[in-house]
Amino acid sequence: MNRFIQTSSADQRNSAEQVRQIGSEIEAMVEEMLGGMKSIREASESIGQRVRSSYQEFTSVLDEAGLP
Repeated sequence: MNRFIQTSSADQRNSAEQVRQIGSEIEAMVEEMLGGMKSIREASESIGQRVRSSYQEFTSVLDEAGLP
């Protein structure tokens, strides 16, 4: 009986350690994913700004040429 209790206790410790390890791995994956999402958002905003700027330049050229 004592041996069963010792084995059970060791199994619980091992299981708890595995859960902590998996939690740490998931946390690292989420952090990496969030970093990637931030990079995508920044790139998207930069592209949007360039498109707006190009459109403004284009409409300015049309205005100077007297075109509608």
